[in-house]
Amino acid sequence: VREQLGEYLNCSADELALVTNTTQGINTVLRSLDFLPGDRILQLSTGYLSVDKTIRYICDSLEDRDVKFIEVPITFPLSDKEIVDRVRQAIEDHKNLNDGTRIRIGVVDWISSVPSILHPVKELVELLKSYGILAFVDGAHSIGQVPVDLTYLDADFFIGNCHKWLYSVRGSAALYIAKKHQHKIHTNAISHGYKAGFEEEFAAHSTQDYSSLMTIPTALEFRKQFGEDAIIHYARNLALEGGKRMAEILGTEVLTPYDNQVANMVN
Repeated sequence: VREQLGEYLNCSADELALVTNTTQGINTVLRSLDFLPGDRILQLSTGYLSVDKTIRYICDSLEDRDVKFIEVPITFPLSDKEIVDRVRQAIEDHKNLNDGTRIRIGVVDWISSVPSILHPVKELVELLKSYGILAFVDGAHSIGQVPVDLTYLDADFFIGNCHKWLYSVRGSAALYIAKKHQHKIHTNAISHGYKAGFEEEFAAHSTQDYSSLMTIPTALEFRKQFGEDAIIHYARNLALEGGKRMAEILGTEVLTPYDNQVANMVN
């Protein structure tokens, strides 16, 4: 499964772990990192609720280390440039404090769910890394909605569900961890594979039903049967046309005037 997913996501199978959902992947990475006194975690206000709660939990549990989160306010409609500019401004504002603290990691959406917006994720990753900030992409909705090329994206961490737009069975998700970080990251439930290497540790980290993960190759075969471009084009056109039609019926308008911010979901 990891080999096939690696080919589909354009990354090495050695950089992928199979988990049951995005929340598990977010917790796996954030709760493995050794946050130092004064560390900050940056996130967008469009971040998914469970991600927000995980970050708040970490900050609460490490209050004695002065670990805090920085939330970047994102209110749509905004252009891609405006989104990037707001994140840059938040980083610069923190930098100008000159208080000895640092932004350790930034968690950014690829496609947020509330509201459903396609973010300029490549630009956000490049921005974070240019400031020496670890880039963690929450791609819960991205796999199957948009082309995902993890080598090109070059994030430090990525998590994406396969049971949404790739059409595998719940719960099945892909967690990408760049090789240079793998020694820091461990499964939430420590089990037999601890210190046996990345692949071994994530292969069987507790007793559970792994059958949902075994449905991913069938989902990938389905997409090959009809064509990746055809599926993405068909679903995106439905969203764009459906959004316009609903706006006409309700006498309203779509939230995002920029079609490039729409994948398979529209507001």
